[in-house]
Amino acid sequence: MSKKKFSKEELLNDKSSHMGDRFLFAFGALFLVASLIFLMYSSTTFLIVAAIGVVMLIKGKHGYDMFLEREKLKTKMYETPVSAKIVGSGESKKAGSAAVRSAVGGAVAGLPGAVYGAASAKSKTSVTFYVTYEDGHSGTETVNSDSSRFLKLMKVCED
Repeated sequence: MSKKKFSKEELLNDKSSHMGDRFLFAFGALFLVASLIFLMYSSTTFLIVAAIGVVMLIKGKHGYDMFLEREKLKTKMYETPVSAKIVGSGESKKAGSAAVRSAVGGAVAGLPGAVYGAASAKSKTSVTFYVTYEDGHSGTETVNSDSSRFLKLMKVCED
């Protein structure tokens, strides 16, 4: 059975909470599980409870699927950048790396080695963007310059 795909417009224009559909789907599944318990006592009761469960499950499935698709779309739109501007950047040395390199440099070459070791510590560059997202909200986001998120934001960067 193939899953029906909903269009983006259909999902965004749907204002229903689908609470009834979600209720039917959940209780349909519960009835199917409960029917297995009745199988031990009576095959007639098993069939009646299982039939009720299947009907409830099928009736609620369409609305429940639509609800799930809409929630995925809203999450995607909330995270998808449409435009971005760089508002700041900074570089920081990693403390652990600086301490280890300074100690090794000091042991090998004395004070000049310690200074050089601390200066050669690994650094981390972060960039702060002002981002407008697909769903319309906007805000700042600070990311590492070597991350995949940085590349996504740079693709929509206006600077």
